[in-house]
Amino acid sequence: MKHRTRYKQAGLLAIVVIAVLLATVFVRFRMQTDYEEQTEKKNTSEAALTINGFEHTATRDGKTEWVLNAATAEIYSDQNKAVLTDIEMTAFDSDGTEVKLFADTGKLDTKTRDMTVEKSVVARYPGYELRTESLHYEHELHILYTDQKVVIHGENMRISGDSATVELQKDQVTLEGHVKSWMDPVE
Repeated sequence: MKHRTRYKQAGLLAIVVIAVLLATVFVRFRMQTDYEEQTEKKNTSEAALTINGFEHTATRDGKTEWVLNAATAEIYSDQNKAVLTDIEMTAFDSDGTEVKLFADTGKLDTKTRDMTVEKSVVARYPGYELRTESLHYEHELHILYTDQKVVIHGENMRISGDSATVELQKDQVTLEGHVKSWMDPVE
């Protein structure tokens, strides 16, 4: 009988020790998870500034190269980034002709002035309209490019391709990949 009581006590003690160990592991795991979540939240950058009715003008040698308007802009100064919505941009080619750009969303690098716009992207040049889902602008080279399907409409013509590059200073457009065109001859 004494042996049974000892075995019961030893078994009960083992269960208590295991329960304490499991509780300790659970508490430490939970504390570590909470610490990681707090650290992750601290590393997630919040906008330093949110602007409604954002406008930005880029100039070079005293000449306006483009004007950017957006319904909202979230400025992340630590990342040199502005996240934009409802975008309208006016760029000027070498002879001052306006190129209009519209998009739902975009990101502007506030240091380099490069920009990426996405969703329902439309670029209008007198007599032509370019449509795609994503378009990148490189400020230094003054070019627009996309690796998404692109369609260009003009009077009596339509051209499409898998990608496009627009060199604003040269008034030149290059389409690549599965390029198709349709033209209605002018009488």
